[in-house]
Amino acid sequence: MSRSRGYGFGSGAARASRPGWKSGDWICTRSGCNEHNFASRMECFRCNAPRDSGSAMTYEHYLH
Repeated sequence: MSRSRGYGFGSGAARASRPGWKSGDWICTRSGCNEHNFASRMECFRCNAPRDSGSAMTYEHYLH
C-alpha cells in the first residue's frame, strides 16, 4: 500500500479525496518535514517530532 506524501496540497476538493487519508491523520509541521502521519502515530515517522509538541496539525484542519 502506498503512502501519500504531505506535499503539494491542492484545492479543498482534491484534499478531501486524497487516497490514504483518514480521520485523525496529521501532518508534521516541523520545518522541512510536512509528512503525512497516520492517526495512531505519536511521533512523526519521518523526523520523529512528537505529535503533542505543536509540530502536528490534523488533516481536518487543512480542510477548513
